[in-house]
Amino acid sequence: MALPRMAFFHDRVLPYAEAKLGLLTHALNYGTGVFAGIRGYFNQDEGKLYVFRLADHVRRFHESARMLRMDLALSEEATAAALLDLLRAEGLRQDCYIRALAFYSDEVIGVRLHGLKPILAAVAVPFGLYIDKAEGAHCTVSSWRRPDDNVIPPRGKITGSYANSALAKSDAELAGFDEAILLNCDGHVSEGSGENIFLIRRGIAVTPSLDQSVLEGI
Repeated sequence: MALPRMAFFHDRVLPYAEAKLGLLTHALNYGTGVFAGIRGYFNQDEGKLYVFRLADHVRRFHESARMLRMDLALSEEATAAALLDLLRAEGLRQDCYIRALAFYSDEVIGVRLHGLKPILAAVAVPFGLYIDKAEGAHCTVSSWRRPDDNVIPPRGKITGSYANSALAKSDAELAGFDEAILLNCDGHVSEGSGENIFLIRRGIAVTPSLDQSVLEGI
C-alpha cells in the first residue's frame, strides 16, 4: 500500500512525512488510543467522493474516546470537517479508507489514562474491498475469544484491544482461511476480526446483540 501524501495532525493538515511521533509515545507503548475506519466511495459518473455515514462514524469515534477518558479538543462537527478537509487535500479520485485516530501523545512511562493529553490525527488511503472474494469469504471459528466488556470494552474501537483481532486474523489466514469468526466468553457468536457478522432473516438484517462483546455497527 502506498503511503498517503497528507495527514491531519496536531490540528492541521500537513504533509504525511511531517507527522512524527516519539518512541515513548504513550499510545504506542500501551495501546491508549481509539480509531475510526470510514469508507469513501468515488462515483465516476459524477466525479465525486461520497463518505459513508460520516456523522455516525464520528459520533462512535468520540464515544470510544470518552471510554479512555479523553477530552478531545474538537467537537464532533469539527472532527467531521477536519476529515473532509483532509480528503480535499489528499485529492483521492477512487474508493478509499479514512483512518481517524485519537491517542495519548505524552512521551512518558506509566500505565494510566489520567493526566495525559490526547491528540487527533487522520489519514486517507486508496482502498478496495476489505475481503475481495466475490464467491464468499472462507471463514473459521477462532480459538481466541472476544474479551468481556468489563475486561476491555469491545464496544469501543480501542487500539490496544485489536491485538485480540490480530491474533485471530493471523491464525485464520495462515491456516488458509480469509477471516476469523470470534465467539464471546460464553461461546456465542460475536463478530469477525474487523467486521460485524449479520444474516438476513425474513428480509431483515440480524446481528448479535450489543451484550455479546461486539462493536456496534454502522
